[in-house]
Amino acid sequence: MDPEASVLPDAATGEAVPFALNDSIYSGSISTTILDIFSGIYSKYPSKDYVAFRSGQYTYDLYIGDISLAGAFSGTQLLHVVYDSASNYNNGPYLRYNTEDLGLTPGTSLVYSNLGDYPALPIQGVPYEKALIFGGVVIFLFLLFRWVFSRSRV
Repeated sequence: MDPEASVLPDAATGEAVPFALNDSIYSGSISTTILDIFSGIYSKYPSKDYVAFRSGQYTYDLYIGDISLAGAFSGTQLLHVVYDSASNYNNGPYLRYNTEDLGLTPGTSLVYSNLGDYPALPIQGVPYEKALIFGGVVIFLFLLFRWVFSRSRV
């Protein structure tokens, strides 16, 4: 990737580090808190592909960029976000950003992606908007029925 025409300008610059993950996905679920964090990060790159997974007992990974899926996830010069919840136990979790290559064969492990038949990250903002629309419709119907039935009594 040409550094002057960077696809992900917010990502750390530097040389890509090959990162093969065959057989290194941690078998376990990802909490909704971490999925929400990853969803918020991904929302800054809506036209890119992503894959998120748990790589250790306390580490979670998100890759964003031009990712291909042909039996395995692969890509070069991807934004790699690592959430480490136990790196500094006394000071809390941290996020680390860098640029890396990806080679991931998920097998039967749980991964989140917008590619293939994998579950997607939760979409930010939609529940609030739906609740607002629903509330507006309920108020409108209440006022409409109140008006219709109050006129029939006169």
